[in-house]
Amino acid sequence: EACLWDTLTGKKLRSFPAKGDVQAVAISPSGPMGAYDDHRTSSQSLVDHINVVDIRTGRRAKSMRGPNVKMQAAAFSHDGRWLATAHHMTFLNMGLKPDPGVYLWDVKRGKLAKRLLGHQHSVEDLAFIRRPDLLISSSLDGTLRVWRPKQGNLLMTLALRGDDAGAVTPGGRFDVSDNGWDLIAFRVGPELDDVVD
Repeated sequence: EACLWDTLTGKKLRSFPAKGDVQAVAISPSGPMGAYDDHRTSSQSLVDHINVVDIRTGRRAKSMRGPNVKMQAAAFSHDGRWLATAHHMTFLNMGLKPDPGVYLWDVKRGKLAKRLLGHQHSVEDLAFIRRPDLLISSSLDGTLRVWRPKQGNLLMTLALRGDDAGAVTPGGRFDVSDNGWDLIAFRVGPELDDVVD
């Protein structure tokens, strides 16, 4: 199951049922929507459902059939219209295969709008930036990519040295820890402002 918690009191507010493993969750900044995956494994298939729910009532609004691999990361756009998801590796007939795509879902229609391709390995983190409307993805291929998601265009690629993790601040700054050592912060706008500490 997926759970919604009050971070001040530590109290569980609501739980959302799942028939399989839950690997990733996201909450929309613009309204009472949340999303989580429900990954089911059987002897014959792997099925990943992406559930969009009203976090106030617990009611499921949409259930979208994802690719047959576990969801690794999810992020809502600031207006709640788009949900970006990234999916991990899965065992196929030929062995372990990564899914390098970023999936962009139209939440209102409950349908896949685009698949953004460019990474060479599994995508680990996703984050939207409000202004301009951009999507950032980081991958085990050692790169961080900045996308114009609605157009499906890759804006830039930053090469990192290894495993990385990142977050977008409310002011629009994206901080990424390069291989757990260096903190690299940049603001994406008309100009790229790099600050390396």
